[in-house]
Amino acid sequence: MKSKDKTTRMKEAIAITYRKSDMAPTVVAKGKGMMADQIISKAKQHGVYVHESTELVALLTQVDIDEHIPPQLYMAVAELLAWVYKLEHNDQEFLREYEEQKLKAQKLKEQQMQEEFQEYDKYQK
Repeated sequence: MKSKDKTTRMKEAIAITYRKSDMAPTVVAKGKGMMADQIISKAKQHGVYVHESTELVALLTQVDIDEHIPPQLYMAVAELLAWVYKLEHNDQEFLREYEEQKLKAQKLKEQQMQEEFQEYDKYQK
């Protein structure tokens, strides 16, 4: 996972692992800046999916390396792991739906930004 806010925040990355025998997913690496770049690069080299979520990264940075994630994060991480599982198993219907949802979210974000700019322009006049 990676987080990048181009305006004020330094790039951060968290690596987690999970095995069925584990009690919960475990944080195995985390870092900022160049260390985040190395974590992301290493993940890609090994075919590990890199997921961007600023909010989840912010929460996971509070977990120490080699520690299990807290119960409060189980649902968010479970959703991410389910997403990765479906990608790894080439679930075509899931991939199609995911791309559709991603496109809808992008259009909604663009629409919201346009509305905010219009509202801003009103106050500038």
